[in-house]
Amino acid sequence: MSDDVQDEPVMDQHVATDDDKIDGIIAQVRMDVGDKGERRIADVLRQRFTQSGVPFDDALVASAVGRVREG
Repeated sequence: MSDDVQDEPVMDQHVATDDDKIDGIIAQVRMDVGDKGERRIADVLRQRFTQSGVPFDDALVASAVGRVREG
């Protein structure tokens, strides 16, 4: 038998930075609710940031809302 047999899951090789996650969240929110009002977009952004473990504050949310609206 070979010692090169993989019998356990391979760990994810790409670790996304918070900036990568923020960019991805903005793209997702743009597709999901980009045509809604700013309050709705901000609520969804806060929810997605929380779910993904991205630290955020009001300034980041405001900036992200602007990026979502820019399309």
